[in-house]
Amino acid sequence: MRYTIDPAKHRIELAGAWAGFGFQNGHFWTPEHGDFTPADFAWPALQRNIVREWQALMAAERGHRIVAPKDTAHLAEILAGARARVLAERA
Repeated sequence: MRYTIDPAKHRIELAGAWAGFGFQNGHFWTPEHGDFTPADFAWPALQRNIVREWQALMAAERGHRIVAPKDTAHLAEILAGARARVLAERA
């Protein structure tokens, strides 16, 4: 990947397929004048986890089980356990 550096502006402009994108003063900017801080890049990971959890909930409703890593906590199982405890306390 090629890029140009402008030390006076603390700016790196990307080239090739990434033309129009760059970094300046710790921020990532886009051709549409979007400006992203490093914290903004946490959102895609969060959204991916939300989608994965939603898919697991929908699969559970259909009676299917999605294979996931053993260290994954499934929200559906946590809620089912909490619901069972509440119902047991009421009985």
